[in-house]
Amino acid sequence: MQVEINVLGPLEVVVQGQAVTPSAPKLCQLLALFVARHNQVTSTNDLIDELWGERPPRSAQATLQTYVHKLRKLLVITEAGRTERLLHTHSHGYLLAAPPEAVDQFRFEQLARRGRVALADGAAERASALFREALALWRGSVLSGLQTGELLSAHVTRLEEIRLNALESRIDADLRHGRQRELVSELKELVLSYPLHEGFHTQLIVSLSRCERRYEASNVYHQLRRRMRKELGLEPSPSLQRLHEAVLSGGGGRGGGGGGGGAGRG
Repeated sequence: MQVEINVLGPLEVVVQGQAVTPSAPKLCQLLALFVARHNQVTSTNDLIDELWGERPPRSAQATLQTYVHKLRKLLVITEAGRTERLLHTHSHGYLLAAPPEAVDQFRFEQLARRGRVALADGAAERASALFREALALWRGSVLSGLQTGELLSAHVTRLEEIRLNALESRIDADLRHGRQRELVSELKELVLSYPLHEGFHTQLIVSLSRCERRYEASNVYHQLRRRMRKELGLEPSPSLQRLHEAVLSGGGGRGGGGGGGGAGRG
């Protein structure tokens, strides 16, 4: 691959086998926004808003052009005597031209989509494998260590939510495949990390119930309920309440482990 761009962790850019990730924070921030909108024109106004917010310096336009010039020199492919620049100028903005498969974010989202299709088709084992492959692309938090403005922050939040959804779906696939015993310890860690995420709590309750640990499953429900009432002023969803009632009556372990999403990320 001529170009590799990784954002699912620290920003990494490799062109023809050479790492060209900028070291200057503003250049990294600018490049990250281009990557977030690769193959789309990003307006000059959006770039200035991302870099400086509501109070850009008077020199913002000129400084932006300097940054773009520096990035353009880094993002170059040379082959058979031809030079191809990846960063292009358009009216009122710029465009980073990169094949989607060069960006780890695209590969992650594509694999996650295939996993959801497989899960909907009842192919739990294949779905689990696809979700695991997708999640393995993550090397840490999105753009970790990088200062982000309003636009990039929204992009980071969206990707983190997609990651959580993919993780929840992978666990759902594993539950459908009967792997509840292997999932208990993982889910206990997840509910500690995301103490208001109803989906992970639901999956833990299902796993414990299937393992004949209904007392623990009931405790998980009550801990979540207390936390939701205290921090959000909410009750668990009707579906989770019904699951708890099923656990008390000796059920609660049948069906898939699909949660109702998260009441919050914790």
